[in-house]
Amino acid sequence: MWVDPIVQEVRDAADRLAREAGYDLHEFCERLREHERRYAARLVTLGPRRLQAQTAGDAGNSGPG
Repeated sequence: MWVDPIVQEVRDAADRLAREAGYDLHEFCERLREHERRYAARLVTLGPRRLQAQTAGDAGNSGPG
């Protein structure tokens, strides 16, 4: 079976972070929040985007018809 190296790297990183948090979701989230506080200047925060209204001709173009 072929293994995508990028997917494997992401999975390995996720496992390492979970292991460091003792597989405790609350601890994992607290560590994430601490990381966000520590590196706040590096974070990108995008504002809300307005959705464009679909016209009747745009709706339903993704399926067979």
